[in-house]
Amino acid sequence: MAIIQTGYLFDQNVPISCESWVALRNELQQGVDLGRTYKPLLWVGAGCSISNGYPTGDQLANKMLGLLTPEQQKHCKGEKSSYYQKIADYISREVGNGVLIRFLAANIDSVNKQPTSVHNVLVKIPWNQIITTNYDPLLENAWYNQYKGNNVEVLNNNLGIDRVNRTCIWKIHGSYDNWKSVILSQKSYETYRYRYGLLHNELVRHFQQHYIVFVGCSMRDERIQEILSSIKQQDNANSVSGTYIMSEEDFNAFNEEEVEYYKGFNIKPLVIASYDNLVGVFESLLDNITPKEFSIIKKKLMRK
Repeated sequence: MAIIQTGYLFDQNVPISCESWVALRNELQQGVDLGRTYKPLLWVGAGCSISNGYPTGDQLANKMLGLLTPEQQKHCKGEKSSYYQKIADYISREVGNGVLIRFLAANIDSVNKQPTSVHNVLVKIPWNQIITTNYDPLLENAWYNQYKGNNVEVLNNNLGIDRVNRTCIWKIHGSYDNWKSVILSQKSYETYRYRYGLLHNELVRHFQQHYIVFVGCSMRDERIQEILSSIKQQDNANSVSGTYIMSEEDFNAFNEEEVEYYKGFNIKPLVIASYDNLVGVFESLLDNITPKEFSIIKKKLMRK
């Protein structure tokens, strides 16, 4: 079990007491002051969609098992972290990919697509890019409600388009409107780096160029691990920095080795009492980011 250090624990009444919150606030302020090149990346996982009724990995696995006979289910045993991937693999291979696609459409397409308060506050933060492994449209709907524009890029679509002057939502595991292409089965996870090599390399580059904020995702996520592994192989671990936001319950499920592993990349935790406090974290950040024009005036006054 990981031990929560005082500097990692977020207190909404005194956010400045949390070193991780201060580091994130400073990175966001630097992006506002110096421009897009210095703005952090946001990585959003499935945890931000659960309150809307989207299934967790375990729930998805249990529902998929319902498509199989007891005898077929025996072939789908595996590690908890990859259980639903293995079941999806088996269904696609032995039952039919069409069955899997219809299952996904029936269980995810019908879920509430209205963004939550978490999504609405996330798109107000000045990010360089927003990356998500989620299939759902909650982030892009929140973005549209706020800015009336479409900024979604799915897998490696439009990969060559210049993003220097715009923030995009990268759906790196595919999207609900094309179930045939989503990354779900074990095979699709294992071959991702080779099928989407350019996208993988682009993610590696962004991890090294921008401060990264992880929200609502498992830090045992295979995609995150694969990107960091590529960076480590290049002997560039010191080029990365970031923050992962976790509830106390999830952080306590972490072990010290995992915490130290991320510290090796200068990625540190920001621990909240529960995910109900997530909106408060980002609202407090918005309240403490000085708009560029005022920031310039403030710096001039401080020099006098």
